[in-house]
Amino acid sequence: MIGGAASGGMGDTKFSGGNGADGSGNGSNRRGGGGGGGAGSLGGGTSGSGRFGGSNVNGGGDGGTAPDNNDTNGVIGTIIGGGGSGAVGTTRTGGSGARGQVTITYNNPTPTLSSAATASRCSNVSTTYTATSATAGTTFSWTRAAVAGISNLAASGAVAAATETLINTTANPVDVVYIYTLTANGCSNNQNVTVTVNPTPTLSSAATASRCSNVSTTYTATSATAGTTFSWTRAAVAGISNLAASGAVAAATETLINTTANPVDVVYIYTLTANGCSNTQNVTVTVNPTPTLSSAATASRCSNVSTTYTATSATAGTTFHGQELLLLESAIWQQAELLQQQLKP
Repeated sequence: MIGGAASGGMGDTKFSGGNGADGSGNGSNRRGGGGGGGAGSLGGGTSGSGRFGGSNVNGGGDGGTAPDNNDTNGVIGTIIGGGGSGAVGTTRTGGSGARGQVTITYNNPTPTLSSAATASRCSNVSTTYTATSATAGTTFSWTRAAVAGISNLAASGAVAAATETLINTTANPVDVVYIYTLTANGCSNNQNVTVTVNPTPTLSSAATASRCSNVSTTYTATSATAGTTFSWTRAAVAGISNLAASGAVAAATETLINTTANPVDVVYIYTLTANGCSNTQNVTVTVNPTPTLSSAATASRCSNVSTTYTATSATAGTTFHGQELLLLESAIWQQAELLQQQLKP
């Protein structure tokens, strides 16, 4: 007689098949075939034993074949190892069980950005935002609309990197939105990336000023961009006796001394910083000289002779007060002398 092998059991977990049932045989030689082994996704279950003993009392079915489970992005929905049916054994050898079937369902993930959803940049500086995703094989495209306060026209691209030189024409930060489309395994997703374009801080205070020599005065820098900080430097200048100077504040207070007869320009270099963006601007301060007489400081005259003293200065455009008084004084003296002569007996 030939003993029949029993079927293997259904897998009791996702990762292994169930144990094969024991084979039963009723041959006269009492040599039943071995039971079929259970097949699972990662290995077969324990083979069944021949109840009546065969030369292969532990003959069992083949183990199940493990699926390719390297795709970490796929979500395994169902893995159930089914037991194989044992083949008919000979009178001395149990038959092998067939491979069980394994059902695997993958749910493809929605691709999302693993790169930051926000960024910042300075106006008029070329920068790049590069989109990334944890989902392998994701492709990217992006669009950007025109935005009030940004002089750039609308733009788009079919790559992960968006490289642009955005120009903020205002004194305040402006947000620009990039709409990214991510595609992987036939699945698509849209996500926004907001880029804040910070303005270049500039002076709202006057870029020129004037002061008199040897008079303490202050120039205070201001900016329309909130939070701007200031520092300044001034080099030594020919015609100005002051040494070079600098400061880490908006106000530059100095008593500049012009040693010449002409105005001398002194340049303050201001560095403005706001929101991580810096800019340098020049402020030109004209130091006007103290006008002095270039004409003689002493003179002589004869009595009863009309004379004139004319004041002059090396400083162009100098006006004088007191010249008319000198002429009037001369005329009074002449009239007094004539009166004295008339009063003589």
